[in-house]
Amino acid sequence: MPNRPQTFRTGTVMEVGPGCDIPTSDPSRSTRYTTEVSEGDRVCFPAGVFHTKQGKALRSLLEGDQGIINERDILFVIEEGDPRIGE
Repeated sequence: MPNRPQTFRTGTVMEVGPGCDIPTSDPSRSTRYTTEVSEGDRVCFPAGVFHTKQGKALRSLLEGDQGIINERDILFVIEEGDPRIGE
């Protein structure tokens, strides 16, 4: 089988932001979106999120294999001990 580019990556959440305000149709109101992942969660996400213009610009500011992704890019949280997901 030929070498294929890695489609998905797994990682550990190192830090979580405060969430964000989502505007509504009423300009005087917004909805607060809070994050659903926690520090220490193992997650799966598309490998391509690191290959964006912003992702490449941030790589020089981070250590080793670290990256910054939006929570909306996370496909799922890996449950501890899940034998289907390799380390």
